[in-house]
Amino acid sequence: MAERLVLPTSQRASQPPDPEMLAALIDFGFGEEESTAALVATGNRNVDVAIERIIAVRDNPSLAAAPEPAPQPAGVPCEIRVRLADGKNVSGSFTSVQDLAAVHAWVATQESAVTFTLVVPGPPSVRRDFGGAGEPLSLTLQEANLVPNGQLIVQDPARVVAAAAAASAAQDADRIKSSFNNQARDEAQLKMTEERAKKAREQKRLDKLAQDKAKLALAEDKITRKYQTVVRKVKTLEAEELAAAVADIEAFLKANPGGCDQLRTIREELLAASTGAAAAPAAAPAPAPAAGGAAAAGAAAAGPCQIRVRLDGGQQVVHSLPSTDTVQELHAWVEPQHGSADFSLLIPGPPSIRREFGGAGEPLSTTLVAAGLVPNGSVTVQALAKKDKVSTAPEGAEFVPRMQGVARGGMMGGRGMGPPGMAMGMGMGMQGMPGMPGMPGMGGRGGMGGKP
Repeated sequence: MAERLVLPTSQRASQPPDPEMLAALIDFGFGEEESTAALVATGNRNVDVAIERIIAVRDNPSLAAAPEPAPQPAGVPCEIRVRLADGKNVSGSFTSVQDLAAVHAWVATQESAVTFTLVVPGPPSVRRDFGGAGEPLSLTLQEANLVPNGQLIVQDPARVVAAAAAASAAQDADRIKSSFNNQARDEAQLKMTEERAKKAREQKRLDKLAQDKAKLALAEDKITRKYQTVVRKVKTLEAEELAAAVADIEAFLKANPGGCDQLRTIREELLAASTGAAAAPAAAPAPAPAAGGAAAAGAAAAGPCQIRVRLDGGQQVVHSLPSTDTVQELHAWVEPQHGSADFSLLIPGPPSIRREFGGAGEPLSTTLVAAGLVPNGSVTVQALAKKDKVSTAPEGAEFVPRMQGVARGGMMGGRGMGPPGMAMGMGMGMQGMPGMPGMPGMGGRGGMGGKP
């Protein structure tokens, strides 16, 4: 709790003459003795009061024998709260006309510091420093805006200097710490950037490996498909063609050591076939086997072979033949089904594996094994009379719009023709779907409508 102290009246009344006021009275022409007595008698209130006192004493010398009683300070009461340097709070009662010197003298009796100033606390806009290098202590409490109450802080200059030095040292320490923190942050950011770059490089490497693997898989699939076809026709190829195929496969496997096992198997088959084809011309004719042995070998080689046949009308039939037979036997079996011998047999598929037997194609004497129809296969019957021809519309037919054809009682899709390379429908509403070379095409939608 703050301690309340009041400055005694005797301390306020018994004051020596103010040197400045005394010098001013002497300059005005008054004597030093009477000026000193006037200032003491008036309590150094001001020069005007002292002059009035001198004039009054000259007019009435009896006033000099009895000193003028100390006047009561004018103004309003003022409560001043002071915080000492050690943190202790004290309060004192003054009047608004008293100056800060009186407050300073009172605080000196409570403060252990030899030199100090009085500070009005607050932000820079309201902060004021009295004494020392600050504002003068001659200001009244009214002029210092400390009425009716105010708060002051005792400030020791030595302590201020020490506090400033400590604050400066703390700022320097914070600055050094901040520089260390910045350096650590920069190092962490650099490390993070390097890790991200490393991950990006690794991901790029993995992506490239995946792309290379996909490209290799496509290349393997392409060359495998290519030479699977060659394997099917291996007995019809010359030794030079087989050797070229083997060399191509070996070059691929050398460039791609991780090639698939299926391609290596194809190479071995082609290599064996190539070796056999090269040795066949140079080999001496083998002696004819005994009749019994030939019969036994033929019986062993003969095996069931299932062949699916698509007839000219679209029907499908299945026929079983020994694998030692030729395509001629199959052609002879189909002849009653077709109604004539004027047809060829097609092995359907893309141009790389498509084969035709009979007519202008391969000879019918080709074995089923050489034709790739063992142990099973599929062929399509193609009438030679319809090959490379496009039929015309039947006599009496007329083209009508599709909807009109429906109304008139007929909507008939044109039958596809089968020229090599493309087949056309005779449809009026929509073009027919192309068929395979030599095969019937799909009829157009909404073709020629028949008359009712």
